[in-house]
Amino acid sequence: MSIPPPPNFGSFASKTGKFQLVSAEYYSQDEKPYLYKRLIKFDTTTGEGWVLYSKLGSSGERRTWVPLVKDQ
Repeated sequence: MSIPPPPNFGSFASKTGKFQLVSAEYYSQDEKPYLYKRLIKFDTTTGEGWVLYSKLGSSGERRTWVPLVKDQ
């Protein structure tokens, strides 16, 4: 059986208006560290970034993209 090669998406930075999704992991700084996993979205044209935040409420899970903060 012949299996086709995987798709080539090229360079994200050379395409305008494209987003790059990255999976990030980090530990909390609590006494007993907890491993957090988050999905990060970057706009490759502007350098802006967002983190996917989810909260479980009475009406179910609600997901929103929250902007990353820049230190000045």
